[in-house]
Amino acid sequence: MRIIPWVLAVLSVVSAAAAISVVYRDRKLYALLKPLTTVLIIGVAVTAAGKLGFFQIAVAVGLVFCLLGDIFLLSDATFLPGLVSFLLAHLCFIAGFVYLNESSAGAMSQAWLLIPLAAYGAGVYVILAPHLGKMKLPVVVYMTAILVMAWQALTVGILLGGWGLLVAAGGVLFVISDSTLAYNRFRRQFMPAEVIILSTYWAAILLIAIGIRVAG
Repeated sequence: MRIIPWVLAVLSVVSAAAAISVVYRDRKLYALLKPLTTVLIIGVAVTAAGKLGFFQIAVAVGLVFCLLGDIFLLSDATFLPGLVSFLLAHLCFIAGFVYLNESSAGAMSQAWLLIPLAAYGAGVYVILAPHLGKMKLPVVVYMTAILVMAWQALTVGILLGGWGLLVAAGGVLFVISDSTLAYNRFRRQFMPAEVIILSTYWAAILLIAIGIRVAG
């Protein structure tokens, strides 16, 4: 991989670390660093792509929706638009991963992965359901999308290996990040939540951005 994406990747890690370090004490600086970190990761995806095909475009567009979600989630008042933005991001990732899997051994070849993923999703929903109120349907829709995304990300890793393993790890970390966010928002708030949410989220999209080389 060329030097530019690695430089952007390092800068994104520095920006992420800075954002996490101020998340509890300087919300104005955090509001600047949060989207900046994601912009740098988008730069990684764009410059790391060996070629510009459907997979690369789908992932890049998905990352742009992540950026929009980051901005919306800076305020509790725009939580739902943020949720919709990340839902659209996952749909883009799913489209890209399915396309990539269909061009190799088939998107459905690892359907067994849906069993543990569905069990995990059901467990999370049972914990959250009594506290969701009117958000039950949006949360179910979103959970379904991110679990399908994780399934296809893991399939990329299993079928293609190499760079694809980064995509798989990114998919799993995204699930961990969003599960923590949901628990912290709807069930019970706890102090290190933001650190866990942000670190796993940025690690997830950075790995996916670097893993874009899988078809490059």
